[in-house]
Amino acid sequence: MVHVFVSGCYDILHAGHVQFFREAKALGTHLTVSFASSECAANTARASPARKSAPQSQDQPYNPHSPIS
Repeated sequence: MVHVFVSGCYDILHAGHVQFFREAKALGTHLTVSFASSECAANTARASPARKSAPQSQDQPYNPHSPIS
């Protein structure tokens, strides 16, 4: 059994994050995702105001109910 752990500031969950989780899950048999606190996310945003979100695919919109496999 291989456990994969990822952590980040996922303040706005989008299709790029879901793809990242799918790719991380493919590396093992168990995926644990750690979400940073709101305070940490706010500090990151202030430190890097030019940070941009990955574009969401228009042909495959994000579905929060789709399983991560």
